[in-house]
Amino acid sequence: MHVWSLPARVEAADRLAPLLGVLRPEELERRARFVPPAKRFEFAVGKLLTRWVLSRYGGGAPSSWRFSSGAAGKPVVPGQPFRFNLSHTAGQLALVVAREIEVGVDVETIEPRDPELARRFFARPEVELLESAPGAVRPLLFTIIWTLKEAWIKACGGGLSIPLDSFSVADGLVRVAASGVGVPTAGPGPGPWSDPRYGPRPATVRSLLAEESPCAAVWWPTGFGHVLAAVALGQLPVAWIHRGVELTGMLHSIQQLESERRSPGL
Repeated sequence: MHVWSLPARVEAADRLAPLLGVLRPEELERRARFVPPAKRFEFAVGKLLTRWVLSRYGGGAPSSWRFSSGAAGKPVVPGQPFRFNLSHTAGQLALVVAREIEVGVDVETIEPRDPELARRFFARPEVELLESAPGAVRPLLFTIIWTLKEAWIKACGGGLSIPLDSFSVADGLVRVAASGVGVPTAGPGPGPWSDPRYGPRPATVRSLLAEESPCAAVWWPTGFGHVLAAVALGQLPVAWIHRGVELTGMLHSIQQLESERRSPGL
């Protein structure tokens, strides 16, 4: 399973203009519905990231990919084995890709949250773990729990039909709660994805209402003030590979792939 992360700031929106033609008309229509510029920017970057990554695995130009709606409305590529899921929040995008395995991903900003949100939506073991943690680590712990739960629901494709308190991710987070240590911010260097502090950490998803559903779950800090979580469904050994990418490099690569598609054969 490959997880791609990409920091993207709306200040770079002007770089997208030459590549918007890569998107389908229906994608451009959806983009236009977003009023805040940052939302339009993140939507377009997310679509470009998905197309670019699929081209790296399946070949062809990013503009050549066609999508349809699968189970529970999840996008799929007809006739292809790839399963993928996209998430974005303020300034950060994440994409998980696998072959013939349902996957989900979520990325969220680490920030203080109202404790009532946890009591309202989280499972009892998660609430107890969060309330037992030192105050300094609670924003991080809340975000880890939230992203893992969102990623699992997205992998299952159940959406709001799956109650958030029907399963718990608390079992694998006891050490985080006990540490009292926050996540360091990435310093200068080639990027946090090359720093072992930002590698994937295993997690556990436990159903509270039904028989266990086999899955593999991981989370990790991005190094840019976010937490990223990914889940793969199924009874199988899973190797998680995190690939960080810079916006400029991705856009340049898309331009090259599109130019190759338009160039006549020699």
